Amino acid sequence: MATELTLQVLCNNQAHPGLQAEHGWSCWLDDGQSPLLFDAGAGIGLQSNAARLGVDLQRCQHLLLSHGHWDHSGGLASLPDALLSRVQGHPDCLRPRVSRHVGKPVRQIGMPADLASRLGPLAHWGAEPLRFSDSMGSSGVIARPHTIEDSGGPFFWDEAGEAPDPIPDDQALWLATPAGLVVVLGCCHAGLVNTVQHLLSLTGLPRLAGVIGGLHLLHASQERLAFTRRWLGHWAPDFLCLGHCSGDPVIPYLAAALPTTQVRPIQAGDRYRFALRPCPLPPPSNEPHRP
Repeated sequence: MATELTLQVLCNNQAHPGLQAEHGWSCWLDDGQSPLLFDAGAGIGLQSNAARLGVDLQRCQHLLLSHGHWDHSGGLASLPDALLSRVQGHPDCLRPRVSRHVGKPVRQIGMPADLASRLGPLAHWGAEPLRFSDSMGSSGVIARPHTIEDSGGPFFWDEAGEAPDPIPDDQALWLATPAGLVVVLGCCHAGLVNTVQHLLSLTGLPRLAGVIGGLHLLHASQERLAFTRRWLGHWAPDFLCLGHCSGDPVIPYLAAALPTTQVRPIQAGDRYRFALRPCPLPPPSNEPHRP
């Protein structure tokens, strides 16, 4: 039974010297038994950063997609089919999607079409939570009772903007530690409060110990920021390590609002170590689903 895990940030908007920065997110979680790659970045720095950091991607036993946007999936194109056959995610990861910002051209932001065609028949698709070890699993589809937490942008399935995309494929990772629940996010399009509440319920862990990843709060209203702040004040996590899409102003805002929580920005190359504890709930089924 693994008792410790190392999380290494491979792709992020900011990077330590000697590493490639990109608008993308990927991290490597290694418990010494079943290494997991969470997202693959945009396709710029995954391979080179992994090599510089001594991460052997060929050891990957699980590859979880947080959602299908290009900045989380593009790096998959550089991986061999043997690794793509270990990809797990929601089937909507494969759908074309766009963003429609006022005054800007419509942008294709989904997984590149050639990658989606290649990945579709290789990977495992489903909406249920998965269990990767006694101490780590995925959220599956996240319940969204708090409607103030929108998807974080003008996202649509179609270029005409007639079919809003709530990003139903968004999911997160959880770790069970002696201090409580550690949540590892991709972009948190489901909302931080929705995500944490979902995972506390799913795992039965007693408290939120910390969060690592992106919050997608750059364009959030003051009301939503205050809502997030209140819940974080209630949970009083030990740490928030924030990067990628969180929004640069959000980090000092939360640091000032949460004096007992360590709030710091993420860079590619950051490394975190966690003691693990078994999560007492029986594992959900991880029977693979194929298209």
